[in-house]
Amino acid sequence: MMSVLSLTEVLRKANEVSGNQLYSYEFVSESASVEAINGMAVATRTDLPRDPTLAAVIVCASYQYHRAYTERLAQWLRWLDRHDVALGAADTGIFLVTRAGVHWNGPLCCHWLTRPALQEEYPEAEISNRFFEYKPKRFSCAGATAGLDLMLHMVGEHHGKGFAARVGSHLIFGTDMHRSESQQSPLADYTSRVDDRSLLRVLQMMEQSGGPKRAIPALANVVGLSHSQLNRLFKRLLGETPARIYQISRLRRAHALMKSTTLSVEIVAYECGFASRSQFTGAFKAEFGIAPSAIRGGYR
Repeated sequence: MMSVLSLTEVLRKANEVSGNQLYSYEFVSESASVEAINGMAVATRTDLPRDPTLAAVIVCASYQYHRAYTERLAQWLRWLDRHDVALGAADTGIFLVTRAGVHWNGPLCCHWLTRPALQEEYPEAEISNRFFEYKPKRFSCAGATAGLDLMLHMVGEHHGKGFAARVGSHLIFGTDMHRSESQQSPLADYTSRVDDRSLLRVLQMMEQSGGPKRAIPALANVVGLSHSQLNRLFKRLLGETPARIYQISRLRRAHALMKSTTLSVEIVAYECGFASRSQFTGAFKAEFGIAPSAIRGGYR
């Protein structure tokens, strides 16, 4: 619901601030009403309109996005693509568009929690860590409040940055007031505590590492430090060893994959750098107090 409102309230407020009907929008689904996780429902039209005059269609989904994919939806998205209707996606909505076979031709953007699943499903794709990516015919955002960033940018493209700033001020949202260029990350509680460039680079490599685990000495070598120097730096600034924080990063990645995908435990274990299912399960239980399989589909 946060994602949907972030996208639509900017358009409503733009109309209000301008005193003109700059934008109109409506909600479309395959069912007459869609209930969000918080229990609030949105009434929708169900015809999936094949209208080539549509300015854009933005696809929103939720945590269990795979349940939303149907052939009817896919055919509609491909029809829109063929008729040059601009397509956008918020967070997991990007899975539905790409699964439909729509060529994106640009970076794919989603929430950092679902990024591991997107990387697993589309290993060759360019996946962005930014709040949004925008081209006139293809745009995506990380969901939640990132919809505000995306739509204010779009309003600025249409009606000027000054007008977009006025709309943002009405929403108590200044685009350069408290936002950084990139999203937060699985190790945000560590990266927010330090400004040492070498340490931050190592943390970034840990977050972006998929598949077999990289050796700590190799990570140290990238930033020009020895293994012992990196250990001392981590202990001094973060109170933990690099090995411990690397394991936390891999386990948090695994947690997100188990909740938001249908990947097997074995595949998740491999993608997060664990040598075996038993090793992964033991580490997961020690960290979260529950077996990996027990949180399958935990996002309802």
